[in-house]
Amino acid sequence: FGKNKDRYKEGSLTNVSIVRYTEIVPKEDQEPMSHGVCFSFCRTVPDMIFFGIQNGQNCYCIPYFDSMEGDDSICDTPCAGDKTTICGNLVKSTVFQMHACGT
Repeated sequence: FGKNKDRYKEGSLTNVSIVRYTEIVPKEDQEPMSHGVCFSFCRTVPDMIFFGIQNGQNCYCIPYFDSMEGDDSICDTPCAGDKTTICGNLVKSTVFQMHACGT
């Protein structure tokens, strides 16, 4: 997706294209991150089914999700754009599956 789609590769760990909000949306157009902001962005990216937010602000879109073992930390970082919701933590993401309801 986009001119720099080759830059979305995360290497051999996932071998999947990941589209990052901060790499696509110009800095002057970026909004404080929330579940809604990330969803609205990712739903415009073709073939993406899931979106995640890490560390309160790092939104990304992925075509599939496979959970991995991690440490015992909990997701406790508030979203930058909605302090009443959680958006991952330093090492973990809050991940959602997107659905098109009542289009």
